[in-house]
Amino acid sequence: MDILHSTLSEYLAIVPSAKQYLTSLGIEMQDDTQLLSALQKVNKQDCIPRCEFLYRRAMAERDWSAISNKDLVRYIIRNYHDVHRQQVATLIDLARKVEAIHFGEPDCPTGITKALKKIYSDLDIHMLKEERTVFPHFINSPHTNCDEQIKNAQHDHEDHLTAIHSIKALTKTFSPPAKASHYWLDLYEQLEMLYLDLTDHTYLEDSVLFMRS
Repeated sequence: MDILHSTLSEYLAIVPSAKQYLTSLGIEMQDDTQLLSALQKVNKQDCIPRCEFLYRRAMAERDWSAISNKDLVRYIIRNYHDVHRQQVATLIDLARKVEAIHFGEPDCPTGITKALKKIYSDLDIHMLKEERTVFPHFINSPHTNCDEQIKNAQHDHEDHLTAIHSIKALTKTFSPPAKASHYWLDLYEQLEMLYLDLTDHTYLEDSVLFMRS
């Protein structure tokens, strides 16, 4: 489902928790209004990725038992793999600006750009391996043995979560100082979304998809 092209009523049926956020943007709850159209009228740069994020959070909690392997894999690639590639690249640019502008300040998250570059490289390699070996197994040959590849993927997941937890600690649980620049605020807000996305992404693979092998 292309969530941005759904109507407000369709979106809120899946993500009821988003109503407060949409209202805070000044969006009128007209059921037949397209979500993307409503968001494009709002002068707030991050409202579209925020609504997509809220959708992913809601979907991670759904019952996936009736969803086919093919549809689950397609969902994971579109909503996590593709998103992470853009998400982390954007975060690296923001982190570089924050470290340059706030160099030497007590709360500056020194080293965060380097840490994010490592996450980007590790995630990209991992996701490519899954797309080329693990996911085709679940779509084409779910009854064959793929234990070793799954075990390796789960080990990667542990490493990714350890890395993002380190960033969470470095940023004091994504809490910018009182007089932080807008770059700093954006960085920490988007880092928190990455943290939650990685958690949900890992859950969907380890506890839903991989359990079907």
